[in-house]
Amino acid sequence: MHDALVSVIINCYNGEKYLSESINSALNQTYKNLEIILWDNLSTDKSQIIISNFKDKRINYFLSEEHTTQYEARRRAVQKCKGEFIAFLDADDYWAIDKIAKQMPFFENPDVGFVCSNAWIVDDRKNKIYRAFNKLPSGKVLNDLLKKNFVTMSSLVLRRTKYMSLKTGFNPNYEVIGDFDLLLQLALTSNLGSVNEQLTYYRWHNDNLRFSQLEKNIFELDKLYCELKKDKKVTAEKNFDLFFNNIQFNKGLINILKNKRLDCFKIIKNMTSTFHIFKMIITLMLPKKIILSYRNR
Repeated sequence: MHDALVSVIINCYNGEKYLSESINSALNQTYKNLEIILWDNLSTDKSQIIISNFKDKRINYFLSEEHTTQYEARRRAVQKCKGEFIAFLDADDYWAIDKIAKQMPFFENPDVGFVCSNAWIVDDRKNKIYRAFNKLPSGKVLNDLLKKNFVTMSSLVLRRTKYMSLKTGFNPNYEVIGDFDLLLQLALTSNLGSVNEQLTYYRWHNDNLRFSQLEKNIFELDKLYCELKKDKKVTAEKNFDLFFNNIQFNKGLINILKNKRLDCFKIIKNMTSTFHIFKMIITLMLPKKIILSYRNR
């Protein structure tokens, strides 16, 4: 796997602020057999000018004929890939120089369909950097993902054949949780390889932490839950009920933030976890500004 072609997908929409750093971090990888699929989702800023300044032949630029959802853009970018493996790098994130090189050996195991790394969270709002996760699980991780999504999209590398074999792949009907939906599909069919070293820099900034996204995120997770209930393999996982209760709890937070505290009691009735019910009741007693501050950390 040390010489296989890796297609690096960089999806961009008005990403001029961080785009150069992102592209350079891909081009400067110690693993050299790369092609970069730069999918421009009809940007209106200077992204295209920035991209045109790069003369590396490994860059393949595609300008979308129309602006689409994020996951339709990802889906179309995948179709342009020629590599045996596909890596993802968002236009506001960047990589450590040896990121791909340290992930590729995991694919020597044919049961491994996707590989992630740990990440640094670069908080531009507070000018701080945090370790994203303590320790990443590996192998069969469906149950782990139902408890918590521990895979940052810009850390992900997967086999292209594995993606092509999925029933859906990137679902364009989602606007926020399409990455998580993809991870669950992968976890149902293959093993995960994990590098616990922080090889990805995942940026937090004001544009990606909006309250409107939080609300849409919960709505889409609820929709995903209804779909997952139809799959006996998923519902058999012990953390499936935890997944449900986490959604219900976050619905309650949304109602509190929208000053609909009484509606929280309707949500509490649906919860099956005593812990979540108690946690929701305690949260109802907190001032709105404290909850909002917590959600935007």
